[in-house]
Amino acid sequence: MTEATAEKKLIVSDVVSALTGSVVHTEAPTDLREQMERAAAEFDKRTASAFGKALLDSLTEDPGNLRQLEALLILGLAHPDVLKKNRISLAVEGRRLGILLERAGEVERARGVLELLSSRMPDERTIDHELAGLLRRSGNTDELVNRYLKRAEAFIANGRVNEAIPWLQEILLLDRTRRDVARMIRDLRYEEAEKQVRAGRRNRWLLVLMMLASLITAAIYREMKTAKEFQQIPEAVLSEENLVTARLEA
Repeated sequence: MTEATAEKKLIVSDVVSALTGSVVHTEAPTDLREQMERAAAEFDKRTASAFGKALLDSLTEDPGNLRQLEALLILGLAHPDVLKKNRISLAVEGRRLGILLERAGEVERARGVLELLSSRMPDERTIDHELAGLLRRSGNTDELVNRYLKRAEAFIANGRVNEAIPWLQEILLLDRTRRDVARMIRDLRYEEAEKQVRAGRRNRWLLVLMMLASLITAAIYREMKTAKEFQQIPEAVLSEENLVTARLEA
């Protein structure tokens, strides 16, 4: 190993230590959250950019290094612009870290990574799918069902029924005995259909009212125009035949 290589590894090791901090490493998901919050508070953009470059250069040579990848994830969560600048997807790297941690036997740590990413990026379905797979493989189906149910209920509470139904359908794929969920789906679809019917009726009435308003407006305009034109007809003088003829023609 050359001196330059050894120095480079030492720098990367220092970066990993700086990002993971003094928190004792366990499989608890709170570790990552604490490390991310500390990295956001302690390191400015310039330092974060330097850390990111060192980690990315090292991971190019050793893409399966769990601790370096975890440090990159912490950095990406604390300073998202660092990864965006280097065109690195936080979701992709986080999902890869979760897979590698699970393969290494660190199932709870993998779950913590995916849960943290899911809470930070709720619209990233690939993270949810990976977390769902991990929970299924680890026998936590009931917990997964509860997670999906809470998410569906949150969408329903915000009036986003069409986004809630797919999550309820995911529950049925996991547990076909959940008749309550199947009933929820039917009720929601019925309510949505009723809303569409009511909206259609309302739109038809609005169209009728608009047409009536247009007809009334047109009639009033016609009467006003006719009255104005009538007032402009020249007066007839009975002794003047041409004036009488002009008024009759008008």
